Amino acid sequence: MEEPSGKKVKALITLLILLILGLFFLILYLFYLISQLITIPGSIFIFFLCFYNLSKLILQLSVFPGSFWLWKRSIESHFCREMSLQLLQKIQDLRICLEILLDKCSDCEKVEFFERALEATTYAKRMISTIIETYEIEQQNNSITKHGLSLFILLKEFQDSLQSSRICYINKSSTIWDFIDEAVEDKDWQSLVSEEYPNNISISKAHSICLSLESRLLESCGNVNFYNKIKRWLFDSTLGTYDQMRLELQSRYECELISLEVGNIILDCMYVTNSESQDSATMIMCNPNAGLYEFAYYQSEWLEYYIASGINVFLWNYRGYGRSKGKPDPETMKKDGECVVEFLRTNKNVKILGVHGESLGGIVAAHIARKCEVDFLFVDRSFDKLSEVVQYSFGKWAKVMMKIVKKWETEASFDYLYVNCYKILSADPHDNMINDLASMKSGVAIKLIETRGLEISEGIKPAQIDILKYHHILSQLDSMTMLKAVSILMDLIIRYIKNDLDRNCGLFDVTSTGNYQPLGKELENNEDESVNQLLFKIFNILDNLDAGGKPLSTVPMNKNKDLSLKIWLMVLDIWGSFLPIEPSEINLTRSRALEKLVESVKELKQSFEDNEYSSNPIIVDICREVKNLEKCLSKIVVYLRNQVANGERISGDLSSDREEICTFRHHFEYDKAGYLIPLSCGHSGRFSQPELTLLETHLARIGFVKVA
Repeated sequence: MEEPSGKKVKALITLLILLILGLFFLILYLFYLISQLITIPGSIFIFFLCFYNLSKLILQLSVFPGSFWLWKRSIESHFCREMSLQLLQKIQDLRICLEILLDKCSDCEKVEFFERALEATTYAKRMISTIIETYEIEQQNNSITKHGLSLFILLKEFQDSLQSSRICYINKSSTIWDFIDEAVEDKDWQSLVSEEYPNNISISKAHSICLSLESRLLESCGNVNFYNKIKRWLFDSTLGTYDQMRLELQSRYECELISLEVGNIILDCMYVTNSESQDSATMIMCNPNAGLYEFAYYQSEWLEYYIASGINVFLWNYRGYGRSKGKPDPETMKKDGECVVEFLRTNKNVKILGVHGESLGGIVAAHIARKCEVDFLFVDRSFDKLSEVVQYSFGKWAKVMMKIVKKWETEASFDYLYVNCYKILSADPHDNMINDLASMKSGVAIKLIETRGLEISEGIKPAQIDILKYHHILSQLDSMTMLKAVSILMDLIIRYIKNDLDRNCGLFDVTSTGNYQPLGKELENNEDESVNQLLFKIFNILDNLDAGGKPLSTVPMNKNKDLSLKIWLMVLDIWGSFLPIEPSEINLTRSRALEKLVESVKELKQSFEDNEYSSNPIIVDICREVKNLEKCLSKIVVYLRNQVANGERISGDLSSDREEICTFRHHFEYDKAGYLIPLSCGHSGRFSQPELTLLETHLARIGFVKVA
């Protein structure tokens, strides 16, 4: 029998299809009526005009969602629900405390509460106090909402009731509100007795208010019917509004609100200074496309990180975001960024200045760094060309539509490449928002190959390479051979030992992309342990050989395998290998790539020799591709040996019949590419500790932070 949830899903899908069909026929009927008034050609013209404007609106919404009311409201609604839920949990902790004094809770609840009494009550008081302070400021500014006022009144009543409820402990007397700060250990809560025992009038009143407070919070975060969900999403402003989040930032840090005039537009900004010294370095934060500074503490780790590191932070909202006026587009955002720098240098006398751009903010940050000559640039999980992000996410048709609808030309890699300050970029090769082929890392690699890092005069575009025909390091034939070898080997690995890899190594599911095609006839029962052992060894070689943090084993995962390999080779040449990397080795990544390649060639050669005379048809196939891969990697080694600055010699014959590469005239200004931090946290995840350590190493090298 079908489950009720399954029936609901099917009913919703059916309803959605009917609504779409109904809307479609309604539109057709509407244009039919229009055609009766202004002829059929006129109706067709209006249809395409409406389609064009609708496409513009959808594109604007996709690229700059934070500038639309619906997105702003969705953020407020999300934080309202989450903060209400957090407050509800804290209120429930205090209710249990009151019920213990009233002898209304079970022994199990008592034991559970006493184990965490100190932490639970301290956090509850801190959160209640912070929210009350925020509401009081809103009340003074006449900006408190109806929903906020109802919660504010209940919170004040609850606070007053706790301040009037007195308890006794160890021959002392105190209010519950004060005792929360006086308690030192969890066990201090076990011997409390009400001063009014057995009547407990004040505590009973506090308990009654607490229940009312819980009911009020459940209106904002509890389970409700569909109608009330919509109503709550549209109108509930109990917590998490822009004004409240801005005030919370001001209560957490030393902040200055700034209204920056740019022409006839006002940009809403906030300058956050660390408590140690206002003369410290300042970091300008350029938000992602859905980011607003009011939510910087919760949506991003960077505000807290930089302030804790002794760096001042300048936050600002793009045009159309939050209280900033105007309409956003890439060019005006870049110009606004220049005005931010001018303001900081002129009005705040900032001497040491850095800029950190995340996602969409990366193109703004790169422009600022190039035009304004800052001291540090960090392009964090960004892209080069907006059109390529669209292409790799939705297809070529979307790229064409974008060029027709909006003339947004971004080429951030050009700005990044010619920034003369200390610069780093971060990228996750498995970013689910920005395809690796469209990332800033890939864009910078291609642009460096095009220009060789040489300065280009203003207004003159460099010669562009045809990426479809260009092949880096290897010839076209060698590139095809290498790609085929890696693809076939990975196909065999997935077919025969994938389950063991998932179980033993905790690797991601490389088959989820569906880009691997079965090759040859698969055995139903593969009991040949020698095949498994050989495939394990091959996988380790492919997975340990990385270019800028992207293992060779993942190259065939991309739909555009050929381009993926080309960029993998470019990144290997420019930034080298990282996994693993220590902070002390950040200047040795290209030498590390050479070492890894040499070791990989040796292991492949040994694997081939160990199984060269096997009669197993699977091992014969594996050995053939291993030999092909070994030849290709040997040629890459020869290239890198001549490119690596220290020119260290690698002993041992890499391949008995390798073809020597004789053209080493390619010279690139590798320093122009800056430093790379490979990530594994996704597009909007938090950096891991090793990744933060690498960033801190870079900041320490330029004097932004002090290392003990």
